[in-house]
Amino acid sequence: MKSINHRRIPNLLRKSRKAQGLTQKNVAQILGLKSSSLICRCESSRCFPSPPRMFDFAILYQTTVDELFSDFRKSRVEVILKAKNEFLQKKAKEKMAQETQNDEQKYQQKLQGH
Repeated sequence: MKSINHRRIPNLLRKSRKAQGLTQKNVAQILGLKSSSLICRCESSRCFPSPPRMFDFAILYQTTVDELFSDFRKSRVEVILKAKNEFLQKKAKEKMAQETQNDEQKYQQKLQGH
């Protein structure tokens, strides 16, 4: 599975902030930050907010974390579902191989018992 480049995760932070009529400085003040630099870095995808901060943004902007990072989520869905499908196929093949081996052992035991 590819690693995630956390430095360039698309988001709707800027759009959501503006929809609420807030400046970066307003958001920083509301969230108890000393400056708006973190807000700027998060909005421009230069930094990925911590999980608690993601929820802070979602609550402040009256939306969900999924919505704020919807493009990123969409890109991950395909990757994760593909990996899950490959995993399940591999497990099914392993189970089938094990069952075949068990059946062969039972058959051999039966032949030896006669």
